[in-house]
Amino acid sequence: MTAEQIVAGSSSTRYWWVCAEGPDHEWQANPSTRTGKGTTECPCCSGNKLSVTNSLATLFPHIASQLDPEKNDGVTADQIIAGSHTKYWWKCSRGPDHEWPAIVHSRTSKGTTECRYCTLAPRSRQEIDLAFELRIFFDYDIDDHKENADGRIYDCDIIIRRHRLIVEFDSYYYHDGKDSGDIRKTNALRKAGWDVLRVREQPLPMISPMDVSVPHNLNMKPAADAVLLKIRDTLNTKLDGFDDYLNEPACQNARASTAFVRRLLRSIKKAESAESHPRVPPDQAKIDGPVLHPLAATVAPRYDSESHRNAPLKISLPRSTEVT
Repeated sequence: MTAEQIVAGSSSTRYWWVCAEGPDHEWQANPSTRTGKGTTECPCCSGNKLSVTNSLATLFPHIASQLDPEKNDGVTADQIIAGSHTKYWWKCSRGPDHEWPAIVHSRTSKGTTECRYCTLAPRSRQEIDLAFELRIFFDYDIDDHKENADGRIYDCDIIIRRHRLIVEFDSYYYHDGKDSGDIRKTNALRKAGWDVLRVREQPLPMISPMDVSVPHNLNMKPAADAVLLKIRDTLNTKLDGFDDYLNEPACQNARASTAFVRRLLRSIKKAESAESHPRVPPDQAKIDGPVLHPLAATVAPRYDSESHRNAPLKISLPRSTEVT
């Protein structure tokens, strides 16, 4: 069968079609669905059919690596369309409790490729754990992150204003290859009168004598020990109870840190929900819930609500709407 033998508007027979964009871009369709009004394109290119070119494994390998095969009944990333609106379970290798459900599209469309427990938009779990450990010895606002230096507002991880001290946690994942930017930020803050102490996660190089180098570790106690030692010895700051603290193997303010993370996750989830379900403007007509086009007020008078053909759907307009 060739194209010359097919009537363009035919709807009685389904034929096979191929697309040059991928080796598996094949599908069946009537000619009328491809030549008439509302023409359909390749379902693989439009994201309506799974392909090697649109799978999660191909387009977002980092996100794909976080798919939890056990909680997803064996479903693998090459079986999922990258823009899918199906919810799956995800798991991060940085912690046994880093598990969460999320719709695929919500992760691939917004660039949220990192574990929600590690990023916490824009904070990280390690940074928060470290911050709460330092609060044992310093009184400061955990939500204070902005400082103006050299005509620019910088986002800082931990600001201890009473001691003019800023502590930055530089994870290897986010700061690899960004040494020049970290140096510029440090120099600007120091010029503004701040002491800046950077916690550099290995294998990041140290960029200042005030830096401390720590291995990747979900337990932030060793990092907290190193930071407090540096503060005590370099800035000549007295830390009451520090010797007893050093003898403890784990974080001492973990409960408060975990509670803070949970509150932060709830606020992030609430914000995401509000973004995905925006408030409907009152001047839009509705038909049993779904929003019609803003011009529905003009179309509404022509809608046959009495006919059995349209039952049980009825159009409702806001009382303030005037139809002319």
